[in-house]
Amino acid sequence: MPLTRVLNHSHRRWGLLGDPGSGKTTLLRHVAIELLRDERGPLPIYLKVAELEHGLAKAVTALCASFNTPGLADFMLNEAKSGRAVLLIDGLDEAVDLPAARKWVAGAATEVRESQFIVASRPIGYTEPSAAFKTLTICPLGAEEQSELLTRWVTDRAKVHGALERLSRTPRLRRLAENPLLLTLVGLLLRAGQDVPSRRGDLYERALKHLLTRDHNNEDTPVV
Repeated sequence: MPLTRVLNHSHRRWGLLGDPGSGKTTLLRHVAIELLRDERGPLPIYLKVAELEHGLAKAVTALCASFNTPGLADFMLNEAKSGRAVLLIDGLDEAVDLPAARKWVAGAATEVRESQFIVASRPIGYTEPSAAFKTLTICPLGAEEQSELLTRWVTDRAKVHGALERLSRTPRLRRLAENPLLLTLVGLLLRAGQDVPSRRGDLYERALKHLLTRDHNNEDTPVV
């Protein structure tokens, strides 16, 4: 189910879980952009969990100041407290003090009342900030999405098909192909003429070496 559809649900508090590289941050930002395009929709407010340490009001004020629009802070807070906003909170798992971070999140969620509230985290170590939160899980990339992503890096469809066939041979490699970040690294190596690694560690090592030793942004085949 698209996250934009989840926002129409009567329930208002969600924990969005996904493994590293699964696209949590990208998804939250994409939803924010989609909501901004809809003039009749709720106001998206994207924040990092760490920014909530001193309360939602200070976080929103700092956000507006960073865009040189301090006058919008009161408007945004009013929209949030009136139930006309979507709070997109990223990086719960990145907090140094998780119990404290959960309290910041729970306090902000209580403050915005009927506005939708989504906090993203890795599954490992995740505990709901409060009993009001239900869990969403990011789906792994399906076969069509995997092919589409790799085709953006390699236009040779036979090469893409062969790479995905190899990645489907074992559960470990299938999990690699289902992760957007890891599959992007595969695409980077394929475009450089390298084979698909059979282990995640090899993938990281080869991709890092390629990124450090080549100007990968200036290759002949553009990423579209």
